[in-house]
Amino acid sequence: MNQNKGFINPVRSLRRTLDLVFTKESENCPSPWQATVLSNGVKGFKKNWLLLIPAVVGSLLSLRYILMVHGLPLDDAYIYQRYVVNLAAGKGFCFNPGEVSFGFTSLLWLLILTGGRLIFPSIDYVHLAQGLGLLSGFLCLYFAQRIVLIQSRSRWLACLIGLYLASSPLFYLNSVSGLETACFTLAALLFYYFLLLRGHERPYLAGFLCGLAFLARPEGLVVFVAVVILYPLYLLREAVRKESSFDLRLGKGLLGFLSGYALIVGPYLIYLWFHTGRFLPGTYLGKILSNNPQILLWGFGRRFFIGIWSFFLGYFNLVSFNQIGNFLLLLLCAFSLVTLLYLFLLREVSEKSFLARLSAASFLLLPFAYGFKFAIHPFFGGYYHRYLLPVLIIFIIEGAIGLGWLIKLAEAYFAPMSIGAAKAKRGVRVLATIGLGGLVFYNFALMKGRFPYDDDIYQRVVYRNTDLRYKAAIWIKENTPLQSRVMVGKTGLGVIGSYSDRYILDEGALINPDIYPYYRAVLKGEDKWAKIVEYMTDRKVDYYVTVPAPGEYSCLQPLTLIKDPDHLPWQFDKIAIYRFISPPSP
Repeated sequence: MNQNKGFINPVRSLRRTLDLVFTKESENCPSPWQATVLSNGVKGFKKNWLLLIPAVVGSLLSLRYILMVHGLPLDDAYIYQRYVVNLAAGKGFCFNPGEVSFGFTSLLWLLILTGGRLIFPSIDYVHLAQGLGLLSGFLCLYFAQRIVLIQSRSRWLACLIGLYLASSPLFYLNSVSGLETACFTLAALLFYYFLLLRGHERPYLAGFLCGLAFLARPEGLVVFVAVVILYPLYLLREAVRKESSFDLRLGKGLLGFLSGYALIVGPYLIYLWFHTGRFLPGTYLGKILSNNPQILLWGFGRRFFIGIWSFFLGYFNLVSFNQIGNFLLLLLCAFSLVTLLYLFLLREVSEKSFLARLSAASFLLLPFAYGFKFAIHPFFGGYYHRYLLPVLIIFIIEGAIGLGWLIKLAEAYFAPMSIGAAKAKRGVRVLATIGLGGLVFYNFALMKGRFPYDDDIYQRVVYRNTDLRYKAAIWIKENTPLQSRVMVGKTGLGVIGSYSDRYILDEGALINPDIYPYYRAVLKGEDKWAKIVEYMTDRKVDYYVTVPAPGEYSCLQPLTLIKDPDHLPWQFDKIAIYRFISPPSP
């Protein structure tokens, strides 16, 4: 007769559940948590073909924007175009031929685009950039699902999470932006994936992949810092638990990681330092100096406060995109990370699971980092919030892992009921599948409702580049001497630089760091516009292209105003071209 009807003592049951799920009962029967990788991770590609479905769905959602209108939505993508053309022609890293500059954020994305142009020279640049972005997005979805599959060993969970990610506007809009966003996210996921599978066996390759994440965007540095902190912490905990000294064999793993990282990152940093005297591209400092140089004077307390505010603002924006689903997954992410820390402090946890997951979780702090170090509006890259895409994917992955282990906890907890362990397990999984499936359906319903708004925004920003800014570039090309020097103000550096065929300077300081001293003078109380005029005079600028100036200036002679009367009279939907007249010397 079955004596195990209903629930047993709740406290005792919970303790038993934790022991069952999170500890190893025998060497030949690892617990679900510890068996994160079976043989080679996931057994065979053929068994996981279902993971391709969400990746294809996400690619199709992105593809509709490529087919909707020809052009790139963000001017920064056209900055890469000018660098790609010059690099492919053998002129080096330069916006203006003959002048080495680093007005791009991602070296990796620039090299990928250049390689694509050399291999397929006849392909239009817009199609090349969007095609590579589409491929990066496809692989992001695939490897995100693979990570969830390795950690949860549940294909249905991985597939549903893939569909959930595919229907996020942050994913399908940024995949076709022409920028490095999806490439950077992919580099981070590849590092995460490899660290889970083989990182402990090939630490130098893990370091190499971590270096690729840094080359994809400087924010990749947070993962490197996380590994350097977490790995010795793991070794220390093992030494304390085993009452022994550090295991030198394990310590060599950190050295191998650092060697692989230095191999890929070192040459770039040396080259960057040699040409600029800094270890980061000028895009970071240039945007601060040209927008608000006072940021450089802020103390730690003010930076920290803005960082905290930016942190909550970032997650508020992420939750607002998908509302209920993202909020629940954020809670599950917190549960998952707290559980991992519990395992680290009180129980056994594998080196690869601990390092991979907590290192990837360092991306969750990026909203704080942007506010702390880069408090330039808009914080997260405008409407597309492109800086937040890796944050979104990492917390959804971690949320899915948390859901997987919450399911296992529920299965173990309800197993003693009179209905039997098999029925309890089946019931929990059915309820979880229905719940997550409902969130995916809800997400697609939200997405369908957002399409008109997203489509309008996308077409408008593409139009600004392909029509207004392009017309300004062609006007300069047809109406100015070939040797003219053009200063671009607050609009269209990439488009005007790519199509005007002129020597270009940037008021935003992305490609001409020699303007930095002029902006630093503003910190001493000098007038910003006066310093810009002084710079243009010293650099012998002939023409000035910007949004319409809010007044009359003796040094600016209006030549033409480019606008579209059919669009809303927004500031950035007008472009004024002036002849610059150097003021007389005092």
